[in-house]
Amino acid sequence: SIDNIKNFSHEIRDYLEFKCPSLVNNDINDCVSYHCIENALYDQEIYSFLFSSFKEKYKQTEEKISKLILSFLTCTPAHLGINRKFWLIGSINSVEEETSVNIKKKSVFDDEDILVDSNLLLPPYYQAIETLKTITKQTNASAKLQVLIKTKNQIHYCISDYYNLLKNQNDNEEIIIGADDFFPIVIYILIKANIKHFFAELSFMELFSLSTQMFGEGGYCLVTFQTALDYILQLNPHQMEINAIDTVSTILSTNPFYFLSLANLTSLYPSMLRL
Repeated sequence: SIDNIKNFSHEIRDYLEFKCPSLVNNDINDCVSYHCIENALYDQEIYSFLFSSFKEKYKQTEEKISKLILSFLTCTPAHLGINRKFWLIGSINSVEEETSVNIKKKSVFDDEDILVDSNLLLPPYYQAIETLKTITKQTNASAKLQVLIKTKNQIHYCISDYYNLLKNQNDNEEIIIGADDFFPIVIYILIKANIKHFFAELSFMELFSLSTQMFGEGGYCLVTFQTALDYILQLNPHQMEINAIDTVSTILSTNPFYFLSLANLTSLYPSMLRL
């Protein structure tokens, strides 16, 4: 059974701790030694068997989540109440002229060609979204937790890289992401990644991770993504549309030309805010 395999893997780690305490005498080595056990114990065949049990157990919940996420796939940062400075929509006029990769794009006003950094044409937080998708390729809890940690770090990298490309960003100004700013970004990434059986993935990690991992960065990330998934279940599409339109209308009332200077023009334009 699932519990027997979990207990067996933990017993091996406990045995190692008893016989070789120096190998697992701190949190870092503890996780490393257990990760080695996981790699040996959970090969692809065993993992497939285990995970199929999770998929079956949470089948109804997964179907509900999948249906909701599909209905939200076209959402924008504005729909989720993400702080405007973390939308990461590229301003044409603010892109560095000496960026390493530039492409030509037709201006929306005339036939004039303009240069836009290719990275700014990707969806916001593209690297974080792609990182999160790799969680389905991992066959043990430790590796899956590492994907969540890398995704969290990628969020910070995406924001940092974005502002490094903009001329008007003060090099001495530090971009601080508070918890209230970070959480809706996680929801956005989770929706855009659209990972099949993600509820089962989180449940698998919760069951097979060590308690020491749960008190560290991995545990923080796991709880954050679990909370984000719960939040998605409570989202109201109609209210999301209203919030997005109100947000954009407020911006346009203070700066009517704001969206006309964006490389990704249609991503936040009012007529495109329908989910």
